[in-house]
Amino acid sequence: MKSKSVRLSIVFLLISLTAVFIAAIGQIAPAIASPTSCSGVFISEYIEGSSNNKAIEIYNGTGVAIDLAAEDYKVVYYHNDGLDPTYTDTLSGILTNGDVYVIADDDAAAAILAEADLTPTHSFFNGDDAIVLKKGNEVLDSIGKIGEYIVWGSGSNTTKDHTLRRKASISQGDTNPDDAFDPATEWDAYAKDTFDGLGSHAPTCYVDDPPSVFSTNPENNSINVALDKNITINFQENVTVTGSWYNISCNTSGNHSASVTGGPVSFILDPDSDFSAGELCDVTIYAAQVTDQDGTPDNMASDYAFSFNAFIGFGTCGDGNETAISAVQGNGSSSPITGNTVVIEGIVVGEYQSTSHLSGFFLQEESVDEDTDPDTSEGIFVYTTTMDVSPGDVVRVQGDVKEQYGLTEITDVTEMQICPSVGESIAVPNVNLPFTSS
Repeated sequence: MKSKSVRLSIVFLLISLTAVFIAAIGQIAPAIASPTSCSGVFISEYIEGSSNNKAIEIYNGTGVAIDLAAEDYKVVYYHNDGLDPTYTDTLSGILTNGDVYVIADDDAAAAILAEADLTPTHSFFNGDDAIVLKKGNEVLDSIGKIGEYIVWGSGSNTTKDHTLRRKASISQGDTNPDDAFDPATEWDAYAKDTFDGLGSHAPTCYVDDPPSVFSTNPENNSINVALDKNITINFQENVTVTGSWYNISCNTSGNHSASVTGGPVSFILDPDSDFSAGELCDVTIYAAQVTDQDGTPDNMASDYAFSFNAFIGFGTCGDGNETAISAVQGNGSSSPITGNTVVIEGIVVGEYQSTSHLSGFFLQEESVDEDTDPDTSEGIFVYTTTMDVSPGDVVRVQGDVKEQYGLTEITDVTEMQICPSVGESIAVPNVNLPFTSS
């Protein structure tokens, strides 16, 4: 929130008068509550020092770990009075709750670079350049005012030749980069080339939640997981794991021990032996063996469990164990099982295997195996030229699910068979021309 000193004075006066009035009529005036948790991701430190000593620190106060790349976090720079971005830094990695992410000039002092997560090579900012933190198109925080070519602030608290640290009482970012900016409102200023606070932030809004599992790979209820798949456990903050902190139990191959690498946020379990085709595996993370690494160590609130099905194998034509094409496609903009190995079976409806064409063919689900969801496609492209096929062939294919140019397809085909035809058919939709204009 930018400084509007007159407006704030009026607001505080009205609050005080209201409290007096309510007390005078015998009622209890409710207290204005302090924030009990931070409201999101915001900039926590700004260094505009000598030469190339420049850095931006970003704090995660969401209460959970965030995948910076997947959620499209970025920092946008507006040099001088420009209304269009000069540079954009795209962030990546997992930022745990209560932790910070530092962007620094690649030629900054060693003390700055020691804390840096990203060191762009482009020209960095000066004290008269606006900076905006975004998630996608949403503005999360800003320093300065876009389109204004000045050094913001006055005296010993300005955006030039100072280190600025967010006041501990601030729990969210300034989401309006187009209004007046005065750093004294939300920032404490320090002398030029002060780096000793970079790499951590401790706002009063921080709530020490117990650790929890942020995500896993494979995800819960995944199917056709590779038999030699490693298991990744991502926590929402830095943790210490001790003793038998996990269990991998499968209904055919039994319990699996594993080699553990990584930490303190992401741990990779490499099972001692491969899974068996088609089996169901359960993974449990034991709460008592997982402790966070912040000021007050806490265990997880409860055990975390998830399951997956191992790849079932190629099988035989018509055995019913193939994955439905509609399940591969899903009803969203991309496949829900991208990266998995699957076996599908369908009828060739278009053959374009020449390398001068598409290097593959289109399969459509047999009518008897179609689902009833109008939002799932019953067709898919198979990218392979390993075996010649013709329209009307029933083909069984094993390959990987991939998104290519916005379309789901089967690639890296490892096994393929033309099945005996027993009168399979495909649904042919009725099309009435001309189409009704929208």
